[in-house]
Amino acid sequence: GGVEELRIFAGSGHSILDKAALKAVRAWQFSPGTVGGRTQSMWVKVPVRFELR
Repeated sequence: GGVEELRIFAGSGHSILDKAALKAVRAWQFSPGTVGGRTQSMWVKVPVRFELR
């Protein structure tokens, strides 16, 4: 399933990195969550880590 709503739980302290994380996660596809065998919208925390190269 697609991402319906995003929130930053703990920001990086740099707005450009926070915006890049939101943009990246918005494009991800997830397997739908299920409750009792039926698909269900739900919240998940997904850590996003940046590395300088």
